[in-house]
Amino acid sequence: MAGRKPLPTHLKLVKGTARPHRLNASEPVPQVLAPAAPDHLEDRAKVKFGRLAQLLASNGIMTELDSDALARYCVVWCRWFDAEQEVRNRGPVVKNPSRQRDSKSVFGHSEPLPWPDGSNRERIRHDTVEPVAD
Repeated sequence: MAGRKPLPTHLKLVKGTARPHRLNASEPVPQVLAPAAPDHLEDRAKVKFGRLAQLLASNGIMTELDSDALARYCVVWCRWFDAEQEVRNRGPVVKNPSRQRDSKSVFGHSEPLPWPDGSNRERIRHDTVEPVAD
């Protein structure tokens, strides 16, 4: 189809450009509901999913089509929460003895925690911190 894609009816209504003769009478309308959390989510993510799904459905913006996106958000939220707990427990910087600056260094060198934080989410390290050999 050439040209612009047609706007959904609800956007035409919001913009004030809806004309009765141009509305699509057969436009699909997803049902507003709060679906159950997917089985693959861990318990914390299921609780978060349930709370957000109810909140979004009560405001008329949660449909069955949105459950996958909300599930992904809940998984990422759990990972972020775990990373925040780790930063609170260990601090934002740890000593990594496997990356010594020189052979005389006992404590190794300081580096950011390997968990993602708000400023550097894409940097996820998978190496481990090993003890210094005596």
